[in-house]
Amino acid sequence: MRTMSKHMAVLALWAFSQTAVQAALSEYQGSASLTYTLSSVSGGDPSLLAVTLDFESDVANSYKSLSGDGQVTVSYPYPPPPPIEFEVGQSATALFSARGEVNNGEVTAQHVGLFRLALANTSSADTYQVSFGLDFSLSASATGQGAESQVSLEYFLEDPNTKYIQAYAHYLVGPNDLISDGDTWLLTLAPGEERVLTAQAGIYGNLQAVPLPAAAWLFLTAGAAILGLARRVRQIP
Repeated sequence: MRTMSKHMAVLALWAFSQTAVQAALSEYQGSASLTYTLSSVSGGDPSLLAVTLDFESDVANSYKSLSGDGQVTVSYPYPPPPPIEFEVGQSATALFSARGEVNNGEVTAQHVGLFRLALANTSSADTYQVSFGLDFSLSASATGQGAESQVSLEYFLEDPNTKYIQAYAHYLVGPNDLISDGDTWLLTLAPGEERVLTAQAGIYGNLQAVPLPAAAWLFLTAGAAILGLARRVRQIP
């Protein structure tokens, strides 16, 4: 009966240690949602103004490093090509997101995407006044041991006036961050002229998880076994 009780106690400790391992999950999530709206076009035949939106993964500036059971999943807005074509009054939303998790190990990853809104005046005679806008939402979350997440957005219209926005989350100082904002432009496009609004979104995550609760309970299990063996040795005549 005593032997059965000991076995039950060991099994209970083992089950608790496995639960502790699951509880050690660390996770980060990041997303950048961009909505473009072509508000108005004046000055000529709107059909001669070509407005397109496309997306490209910036492989050169993206990387990931995984150890243990770490993993990362990335979701792109849509598979390019083809680009999205706009009409006056139309909006289009593109969502770029990434998620990483680990129970025991480390994850360090950065994924970068490029959004390009191109406005081309294909007329040989007409000059256009074009009004358009960009609304964006950046979301970062980090939960669990050693978790942090950073989502950044940088956009510019072929000039040095670059806008930079960042959402940041850390498991100790703030597990969630959400930033929503927008911008508008009014451009004049001469015949044959093209302008491009470029937006670069980056999602960075870092996780460092070690299942310390499981290790502690396994240590206690081993210690209890050693003490039990020592007691049996002392009882031998």
